[in-house]
Amino acid sequence: MYLKRILNLCMVLTLAVIYFTFFSPPEVTHAASHPYDVPTNIRNNWSNTYGDKTYSSTTGRKIIYDIYSGKHISGGYEIVNRNYNNKGTQPYIHFTGWSINFGRQHHTSSNHNTYIVAMSGSDVKIYSTIPINISATEDVEYNKQASTATTVYNRCGNSDRNKVNTTCNMEYDNVGFHAYLPLKDLFPSNTSSKSWDLYIVKEVNGHIVYTRLILPFNFNNLSYNTGQISLSSGVNANNLIMNATPVIKRTSVTDTSSSSVRGYFVLGNTYTRVGQNESSTTVWYQVRDPVSNSNRWASSTYWRFGGDQAKLTFTPEKVPPVHQSHSITGANYVSGNDYWVVPNKQITITLRQRDTGVGKLYQYIRLLGNYDIRSRHDFTNSSTTNKSLVGSYPQSNSHISIDSANRTENSNGYGKVDWKVTPKTHGHNYEVQWHYRDRAKNNRGYDTNDGKTNMRIRVDGVAPTLHSFELTGENYTSGNTYWVRPNTAINITLRQHDDGSGNKRQYLKFLDGNIDIRSWHNYQLSDTSQQQWYQILLDQWPVRYLI
Repeated sequence: MYLKRILNLCMVLTLAVIYFTFFSPPEVTHAASHPYDVPTNIRNNWSNTYGDKTYSSTTGRKIIYDIYSGKHISGGYEIVNRNYNNKGTQPYIHFTGWSINFGRQHHTSSNHNTYIVAMSGSDVKIYSTIPINISATEDVEYNKQASTATTVYNRCGNSDRNKVNTTCNMEYDNVGFHAYLPLKDLFPSNTSSKSWDLYIVKEVNGHIVYTRLILPFNFNNLSYNTGQISLSSGVNANNLIMNATPVIKRTSVTDTSSSSVRGYFVLGNTYTRVGQNESSTTVWYQVRDPVSNSNRWASSTYWRFGGDQAKLTFTPEKVPPVHQSHSITGANYVSGNDYWVVPNKQITITLRQRDTGVGKLYQYIRLLGNYDIRSRHDFTNSSTTNKSLVGSYPQSNSHISIDSANRTENSNGYGKVDWKVTPKTHGHNYEVQWHYRDRAKNNRGYDTNDGKTNMRIRVDGVAPTLHSFELTGENYTSGNTYWVRPNTAINITLRQHDDGSGNKRQYLKFLDGNIDIRSWHNYQLSDTSQQQWYQILLDQWPVRYLI
């Protein structure tokens, strides 16, 4: 008796092991609450079984889906900021659609889910979608007899699997989805292009099938970060291939005319999409029919999309900022592009730039000559007077200094900064250069073989010197005393020299008692004989000027 009980217990345990090994229920499917809610069995097995619309419903590999072009989101997709799974508020690509594993089994509110997979080389990202409570039962029901989905013609049994809808109809509830793909996760760099191939994965009660995601239309690009986001299936996205027979060429979505009136689409033929209707769960596509030379309709259930696999791509802006203008104010003398200043005289250098893309980031100034000094202003800094070092280059030394920066313009793509600069040493000179960077890290300036203003700061702190003196026409000379009779004309020749900014004026002065008579010549005028003179009576100052 005891031995018999032991044998019976062993048999029960053995049967239990066999049952749970071969007949254990699959992992329970639950509705995801955020994109990162991806079960382990999906991560490990998403790519084991490929499917698409061409497979028979008896294989469990027939995936049917649509991405909506405007049903829930204007323009089909958008960038939204969300805080999912306590990861902080960040941008996501958001689009909507629906998907089913056609004929596999009844889809209920709790036994299936949809996932989006992004693949770039060996890098794979998997994201769950968030369900939308819409039904596709009526849209794909064969020989629909009732006006609502509460009654299904020839409904399949709850345990039926992999059935063709002419045999029995499955119910497809809660099949819509919101997809949210985190952009920071997919595109961590705002200066590098990157593309991801997209797949759609359908899991029903543990049965997992995946296929390439293809869009039967083109989305417009979206601005993101420092560039553009595109979601596209290429140039053939508007091509639709008939995937079933017989499918009636309907004149409208609600057309109930017989096939004898409208005819059938040709299996395998490619048609051009000209419109769509998203009022139901299933999208109805309007195509150009070459036989009737008119437009005809059919549900997406019967169309295979002819475009390429959808790619989600980030392309950073590649247009660098543009130099607008430059100037120097406060110089003592300007000759062409040479700006002459005396030592320790502060001047203002103004640089103006423009960026038509994502916006300005930095403006750099460089003074290159006897020394190489640089400074940088950050347009994203709230302080309008910020300036900072550029690498190991100094902003000042004992010979020249960049004293300050003052942002005077920062709107409509334009940016302008006034730089205060003080040259300090006679004989030094510096070429003024610029360099600009935008937020996409596009550069233009002295590091890209550009950046020349052709303005040059020259420092002159030494006065002209007398090179030679000569007096001729006198009647008699005694040492440094030159005697002349009244009304005798004499010639005085003065030669001066300046190795800096150049000669501007030469002055001549006669002083006798209380009379001071002077005259000067301007070297910068074209008249070589030009002079101006004045007389001062020193004991009656200031009595008169003769000019």
